[in-house]
Amino acid sequence: MPENSNITWFSYLLTSSHLKWVRCLLLCLLMLLFSLGDTGYQYHNVDSGIMPFIILCFVSTICKIFPIFFMLKVIMPRFLPKHQYGHFWSLTFAVIFTSLLSQHALEFLTCNVYGLPFWRLQHMGYFSFYLIDFAVQFVQWLIVLIGISMGYLLSYWLNERNRKQIIEASKLQMESELLKEQVSPEFLCNTLHKCGELTLSDLKEASQRLMLLSKLLRYQLYDCKRREVLLDGEVKFLSDYMQLNKLNGFCKDYSLDVEGKSFGVFVPPLLFVSLISVAQGYVNMKFVIEKDKLIFTVDYDEHQSLSEYEQFRLRDRLQHIFSDDFILMTNIGYSKIIIPL
Repeated sequence: MPENSNITWFSYLLTSSHLKWVRCLLLCLLMLLFSLGDTGYQYHNVDSGIMPFIILCFVSTICKIFPIFFMLKVIMPRFLPKHQYGHFWSLTFAVIFTSLLSQHALEFLTCNVYGLPFWRLQHMGYFSFYLIDFAVQFVQWLIVLIGISMGYLLSYWLNERNRKQIIEASKLQMESELLKEQVSPEFLCNTLHKCGELTLSDLKEASQRLMLLSKLLRYQLYDCKRREVLLDGEVKFLSDYMQLNKLNGFCKDYSLDVEGKSFGVFVPPLLFVSLISVAQGYVNMKFVIEKDKLIFTVDYDEHQSLSEYEQFRLRDRLQHIFSDDFILMTNIGYSKIIIPL
C-alpha cells in the first residue's frame, strides 16, 4: 500500500498542471542556493548576526528570480513568437540592468543599516572596477537569459510542429471522409440499377452510362488524391456527373459555362459537386474566373436548396481549406461559392 501511495504521489506531481509548479519551486531553490553561497562567501568573516545575512540572501534571491520569471512569463511569450526581436532585446537589456542595479542598491542599503562593509566597493577599491564587475555580471546574465530563450524557442517550435501535425491529420481525415461522401452510394446504386435494366433492351445506352460512371470513379479515386486539381478536370467531372444524372432521369437538363481563363487554375477536388448533388429539373452552373478569386454559382430550376447538414459540412471543409477567406451563400433555388486563387 505505501508503494502504491508513493507511485500515486509521483504521478500527481508529474501531471502537466503540477509539473509547472514543481519546476518553479526547483528554480527558486536553485537561486536560493546560489545566493546562499555567494553571500556566505563574501561575508563569512563578518560577525554581525544572522539577520543581515538573511536579508542579503533574500535580496539576492529575489533579484535573481525576477528577471527569469519576467522573461519567461512576459517578454518571451509576447515578442519571440511574433519575431519582434528588437523589442525583445531592448527589454532584455532593461530587465538585466534594472535587476542588477536594484540588487546592488538594496545590498548597499542593508550594509549601511547593519554597519557592514559593502564588499563590491571594498574589494574593488575604485568605482571604475565596480563598473567592470557590473558589466561582467551583465554579460553573465545575458548569457543565461539567451540560453533560456533558446530553450523557450525550441519548446515553442516543437509545440507548433505538433499542433500543425494534429491539424493536418484531422484535415486529411476530414478531406478523405468528405471525398467519399461526394458521390453518394444512392447515386451509384441507382446508376448501376438503370444500367442493369438497359442491358436487356439497349446495350449501347448501358455502355455509355457505365463509361461515364467509370470516368467519375476514376477521377474520384485517383485524381482526387492530390491536394489540388486542375479546374478543367473539375469542370469535366461536373459535366459527366450531370450528364449521367440526366441520362438516369434525375434532372431534365443542365448548362455549364466557364467565364475567364481556366488554364493552370487549381482548386480543391470535388468542392463544387455537393452544390449540384441535390439538383433536379433544370440546373444552370457557371464558373467566373477573376484575377484573385473564383466564383461558382448554381441556379436550380425547382425550389431546392442544400440541407443544413450539407451546408455545415461544406462550410466546415471551406473553413479548413481557406480559413475565413471564402464566401458561401445558399438559398432556395440558388447557391454560390467564392474562393481565392
